[in-house]
Amino acid sequence: TTTAATLVVGTLFYLASPYLIGIFSSDPEVIKYGVIRAGAMFTVYFLLGFMDISSGIIRGLGNSIYPAISTLAGTCGIRVLWTKFVFPHIGTMNAVLIVYPLSWTLVAVCNIVVLTIMCRKLIRKNSTNTISLPCKVR
Repeated sequence: TTTAATLVVGTLFYLASPYLIGIFSSDPEVIKYGVIRAGAMFTVYFLLGFMDISSGIIRGLGNSIYPAISTLAGTCGIRVLWTKFVFPHIGTMNAVLIVYPLSWTLVAVCNIVVLTIMCRKLIRKNSTNTISLPCKVR
């Protein structure tokens, strides 16, 4: 439901972005670039939900260090490296904006891999299934 809600709200914000940006500036150039940014952010904002939810589940399973490190490395580290090494060769606004969904996806994938490993270990540890596990892995 988080993904669906974020997709709907993000799409609505994107569609309304020219009007919302117009509240702050009537300059057509500002609105143009604001709409580009809104399109790059709001249409893929649901990816942030995957990153945050997977981090939260891992923390709930008792490991708070891994999500902190993966989020810091993925959101800050990747963006700094991208800005330093990739952006100078492309030099467009879209080249700056693409790093946001890229970093969210990278962190989410890493977290889901770690979460899968954690769940498998829990299942092996509790192979008698006498307790209710917080996740199911086939």
